[in-house]
Amino acid sequence: MTRITRTSLNFEREPFAAPWGFKGGHISELWQTVARLEDSDGRVGVGLGTQSVLWCDPRVFIANSESAGNALMHLVTGHAVKLAAREPFDNPIDLLELILPEVQAYAAQITGVPDLRSTFALNALVAVDHAAWQLYSHQQGEQDLARLVPEHYAPAIGYPHDRVVTIPTVGYGLALTEISKLADAGFYVFKIKLGSDPAQDGSRTRAVGERQRSPCPKCRGTQRRTAILKECLSGTASAYPLSTRLSKIGRLHNHTQECRFITLMQMVDTIRQTACTD
Repeated sequence: MTRITRTSLNFEREPFAAPWGFKGGHISELWQTVARLEDSDGRVGVGLGTQSVLWCDPRVFIANSESAGNALMHLVTGHAVKLAAREPFDNPIDLLELILPEVQAYAAQITGVPDLRSTFALNALVAVDHAAWQLYSHQQGEQDLARLVPEHYAPAIGYPHDRVVTIPTVGYGLALTEISKLADAGFYVFKIKLGSDPAQDGSRTRAVGERQRSPCPKCRGTQRRTAILKECLSGTASAYPLSTRLSKIGRLHNHTQECRFITLMQMVDTIRQTACTD
């Protein structure tokens, strides 16, 4: 059993070069949290976490200043650190199961949002969870996470990936010149934040679409691609199994390693046209 005897918590404000817009709001900084847990044998675990109030529950972000929202989440993390020292636990998973309900209740109370999204409490727990796993690693003398995870949960991480794909996110305030640079650097899939500012959404989507066009012969036939997308996304196609509809779209992307061929402009236009006609 692990018994926490000493704890500490701190944070650092990381300012952005420019405001970042998504979910109908803008953030100008991130609070980076550091939690420290020390057990009765003097072993120490240090965990890091990044707060994102707007992502977790926009209602908290809207009801408070940006700093106040971050301060609320930091208070939740502080409460979690205290709870971690209250009762002994077997492993980090047990710790979270022990404290999560009380952390969630405390977060709902101080934010004044009774139905607060659970992501708010979970985000506040990231640094504590990280510290607990590092401490557990020291206790077990093992650095391989797959060997540290209790047997009951092991199947969930039994298939690790040997590579990671990077997908840039295009927020409300990202300059079109920056989008162009990303496309020129070789990125061919973008995550675009849409829905809060239609006029600005259109300019960003067009910019990505223009940068994504490819001269590859396989990429010709825009009308055919658009027709397939309309068929797959339209209400009349809902009778077909989802797997069939996805496989049709997938065939459009079967040579993405050779070229960046289907523009996001076409994808978004298709979705919008379908939504208007169905």
